[in-house]
Amino acid sequence: MADMNRTKKATGHRYHDRVMKRRRARIRKVTVFSVAVLALAFGIIFFAGSTKSRSKAGNASEKYFTCYTIQSGDSLWSIAEDHMTEEYSSVNQYIDEVMSINGLTSSDIVSGTSIVIPYYEIRNY
Repeated sequence: MADMNRTKKATGHRYHDRVMKRRRARIRKVTVFSVAVLALAFGIIFFAGSTKSRSKAGNASEKYFTCYTIQSGDSLWSIAEDHMTEEYSSVNQYIDEVMSINGLTSSDIVSGTSIVIPYYEIRNY
């Protein structure tokens, strides 16, 4: 009789351990999922907010990208002067972004090739 009680207790203890292990695993999964969702939401809010700025009139300007084919005589500075908007603090900041977007390691560009350039456009809301 004593052996039977010990067996029941051991079986009950193992069952309890399995239930608790599953419960901890479920809590870990829920926690990881929640953290991932929060990180995604933060990323969306942060990056969506970083691409918009307010102009003096209260309208939002949004950042876009376009493909530009380099013409003979073009330089990154001439392209910046033609396409840069007031959202950039300097020509060098714009050129640095163009170089980064296109993976350029020097300011040398070749006529006939295409690069991606950023620009802002005002949207009335």
